Amino acid sequence: MTPEEALNQEAAWALRSVLADAKPDQQSEYRLRAGNYTPRTPGQRPYNCPRCWVRSNMRAPLRAVPGTEEYDCLRCEACDADIVVPFE
Repeated sequence: MTPEEALNQEAAWALRSVLADAKPDQQSEYRLRAGNYTPRTPGQRPYNCPRCWVRSNMRAPLRAVPGTEEYDCLRCEACDADIVVPFE
């Protein structure tokens, strides 16, 4: 799995999580944000946190942290979410 695929899956999870608690009038805004999520902003090197984007419309950088033999791990500098990127 590529980092982009893992981050897009995480964005879908974040959307489901946020919709569970969202008021009906907020749901379309969250869906629009999730649909507009891009793992990287053109011209930027770090990946963007999908959770921060879907929940807060905020581009927060992810940094690499130690993973395991089975996966890499990225951590959000804003919300401290760990995002697992399995090796193929």
